[in-house]
Amino acid sequence: MLLNAELGYTPKNLRRLLEESGLSQKEAREIIGKGRNTFSRYLYEVSNHNHVSMAHVDWLTLIKHVNKT
Repeated sequence: MLLNAELGYTPKNLRRLLEESGLSQKEAREIIGKGRNTFSRYLYEVSNHNHVSMAHVDWLTLIKHVNKT
């Protein structure tokens, strides 16, 4: 599904994953068990002081879910 997924989590890769898989932010955050505010901070550009990096295990969980469907 997501080409170059081996590059791992970045806000850009997360937005792309959501777009290509058709997952909503709500669905994705429920899959990894995160709240709305935390998840939205994953989407901020790294240069934004409100940005929070997604844990690698959460990124892998999303990739696994998308590859199953």
